[in-house]
Amino acid sequence: MSKKQLVLDAFNNKPVERVPIGFWFHFAQGTDFTKGLENPAIVQKNIDGHNKFFQEFHPDFIKLMSDGFFEYPNPILINAKSATEFLQLKPIGSEHPWIIKQVELVKALTDSFGSEVLTFYNIFAPATYFKLIFGDDGNKVLADFIVENKDAVRHALNVIAEDLTTLSKKIITEGKADGIYLSVQNVQDDRITPELYKEVVAQGELSVLAGANQVSENNILHI
Repeated sequence: MSKKQLVLDAFNNKPVERVPIGFWFHFAQGTDFTKGLENPAIVQKNIDGHNKFFQEFHPDFIKLMSDGFFEYPNPILINAKSATEFLQLKPIGSEHPWIIKQVELVKALTDSFGSEVLTFYNIFAPATYFKLIFGDDGNKVLADFIVENKDAVRHALNVIAEDLTTLSKKIITEGKADGIYLSVQNVQDDRITPELYKEVVAQGELSVLAGANQVSENNILHI
């Protein structure tokens, strides 16, 4: 049984000869996680790290890491001082380098080993990209903005989700990944109740997953 068939059978609740195995870790450090557009060497380090890992470990499937692209590059979001400013937010669009370069990253990796194993590209949830902009204070800052103007924050997260849906579809259809690995998190702040999470945050997450499901039957939800 090929490694691809092994994982597909496991996904579809069919008998398998053994449990599929995969491990993953980051190939960037420190500020490199957000500097892939500015420094192509970071992206190449990511590619080299994946290839070395595949050659030495031979996993049954691979989660492709998005190291270098952790910062969603929308200046309104990055520079906003009040939640109301988020209402001006518009998608960066399919031709933005942040999307194009990630598709190129995925294509380089799937060209290398995609014929042997299934590949799933890491996509953070919209709220996670929001939080990453504000570093260690991201959860508090996001919660503060939600308390200030939940409608504006919901708009911002849905705009991010629109770009992530575009990215997800392109990395599958053009980058030839088998699916996405959608990483979602609760907002780590007691003010954000389950009800508020569903009202403000969840819609964007579900739309990204729905978009990926339009172009692949095999996507992974990481909670």
